[in-house]
Amino acid sequence: MDLMIILQAIWLILPAYIANSSAAVIGGGTPIDFGKKWKGKRIFGDGKTWRGSIGGIMVGMTVGCFLSLIDFDNLSDFGGFPLAFLITFSLSSGALFGDLMGSLFKRRLGKKRGERWPLFDQLDFLFGAWLF
Repeated sequence: MDLMIILQAIWLILPAYIANSSAAVIGGGTPIDFGKKWKGKRIFGDGKTWRGSIGGIMVGMTVGCFLSLIDFDNLSDFGGFPLAFLITFSLSSGALFGDLMGSLFKRRLGKKRGERWPLFDQLDFLFGAWLF
């Protein structure tokens, strides 16, 4: 496999990774579900907050737009400003949406916040980014 293809794949998905990890660092404050329950269980839990989600999207978009300005032999092909803005918004918000859906499923299965759920915990944000 060509090394350039691998580097492009990493380069293009980086905004999703950055958004997801930034949301955890920036998070805190009001939960997205406002503490509400569905069928006796929290919808998303305290770990998914408005500040973390909005902050994660903004950081992911900032990194993505910055990466779109750097051109290492056509490594980044976000397509210029308007398209780069839309693509990085989609990747960042999709990543956080996927992570949110992962939390929803974890709560439905009765798993606690921070409880390990192999593979799904590591991939839910990527599925959301790819979907968006």
